[in-house]
This record gives sequence, structure tokens and C-alpha cells, in this order.
Amino acid sequence: DLNNKLIRKFSNHDTLYKIPDNNVSPYWLRTQGILSDKKGSHRITWDMHYEPLNEPASFPIAAIYKNTAPRTTSHWVMPGKYSVNLIADGKVLSKPLTIKKDPRVKTSIAGLQLQHDMSMQCYETKIKSTEIIKEIKEYRQQLLMKIKETQSSDAEALKLLIRESEQMESENKENNFTKVKNSFSSLLRIIEDNDNPPTAQAVKAVTEARSQYQKLVLLWNKLKVKK
Repeated sequence: DLNNKLIRKFSNHDTLYKIPDNNVSPYWLRTQGILSDKKGSHRITWDMHYEPLNEPASFPIAAIYKNTAPRTTSHWVMPGKYSVNLIADGKVLSKPLTIKKDPRVKTSIAGLQLQHDMSMQCYETKIKSTEIIKEIKEYRQQLLMKIKETQSSDAEALKLLIRESEQMESENKENNFTKVKNSFSSLLRIIEDNDNPPTAQAVKAVTEARSQYQKLVLLWNKLKVKK
């Protein structure tokens, strides 16, 4: 974007996403493509969304024969000016790109900006929640290793820390990072479901989810220094 922040990248080193084991017949699915490094002219399509999240693919019920793409896990970019950079053989070629608002959309730029900003909060906080869940799993593995090497009196204290870390991650508990991450997934889909500004209820829900996330971060920061 104009702030030189990377929005989306494609590489010839990308891999195809895995088709989940479910009842989706292959003839519904859009053919996957990877940026080619062969000589000649090539075409790749950008759907004007931010970088998709590394999640198992799922598909909408509204399928199109041979052209059904996975559900998006990121949000639309705003209308505006961007740049496209092609990096090949150590050289960088750059061209400007302007994304225009769909003329059928009557929502003001301010309304679309609010939608974008709320979606960005959901998107970024979901990424952070995923990273913390990974940290918690690694923290628990470290404690399990310590239990094998420590005295029985200290082992009980370590087991207590393991239980506390499980409560911060396990979806069976009331407040945990997994539930918060899932909440932001749902809110992102709701906000991006149309071209209107988010409703007051959606804004309130995002605010409450972020508050819950911040409280969990404080608890996690206190817990992870105990080993």
C-alpha cells in the first residue's frame, strides 16, 4: 500500500492448499494455480483480499461448477492506490495499481473505511491469538520436559502450571484464546458479508472480544514467566 505495507504476496515457492476430507466433490472446485517461474507470459488473479490465513480450506454452500474457491479468511482492501512489485532474477519491477470502488456500492468511503478498520482488528487479533496458542503449546511441552528431570515436590507445582496453561487454550473452558480466535473469525465473516458499515451490534461485539483478548494476554504474560 502507500505505506509500503505488504498486502498480498504470490511466489513460485507457494504450495497448493490441501483439499479437506469431506463430502465436497472435486468437480465443484476451482483449479489451483501457483505463480510460474518459467519463461514467457503468465497470468495470476488477485481477489483484492489481504493475505489469507494458514487454515484448513472450507467451501461455501453456494458452489459453482468447476469454479468454487475456498471461503476467504481475510478481508477486502480499501479502494485506493497500491503498487505491484515483481521480483525476479534479483531485479524488482514496480507498477502502480488503482483499485476503484464498485459503482454499484452506495456506501461512502468513510463507511467502507470503518468496515475495513473493524475487519482489520478481527484479522490481526485472530493472527495474534493463533500465535499465542502456539506459544502456550510450546510452553506446556517445556514444562513436561522439566517434570521428567525434576524432584517430585517441584513436579506438582509444574503440573499446576500445565493445568493453568490448558485453561487458557482449551475450548472447553469459559475464557480462552481458542474461543476468542473463533469469535473473531465469526465477526470477520459477519462484517465482510456485505458492503455496508458494520452495525452497532457488530462494533460492540468486536470491542468486547478485544477486551477479553487483552485480559487473556495479561494473564498469559504473567503465567509464561513461571517455569
